[in-house]
Amino acid sequence: MLSEPDLYAIPGICRDRALAHDPDTTGIGMAEDIEIRIEQPDMHGVGEIVVRHPNMFLGYYKNPQASVVDMRDGWLHSGDAGYFNDSSLLVSFSKAASEIVNET
Repeated sequence: MLSEPDLYAIPGICRDRALAHDPDTTGIGMAEDIEIRIEQPDMHGVGEIVVRHPNMFLGYYKNPQASVVDMRDGWLHSGDAGYFNDSSLLVSFSKAASEIVNET
């Protein structure tokens, strides 16, 4: 039996890793109507993971500022960095936002 983290590497978005047959990935979309793309990929294909699907939430309750930041043109900007491997499986490995360093 798989543990909860193995079943939903990206909760509600990706199927379990066992079905994808690659333990180094988060898997594939749980349904055909879930769209996942990499926003602004670098030369290696790494960028921010963005997602949309018919059941997408409209925004954060009583927090329109956060909604504007995370929701753009119907896409949820996860803040997670990742890429699609040669088998078209999603690999997620860090928070993209945590990679930003501000000068002081």
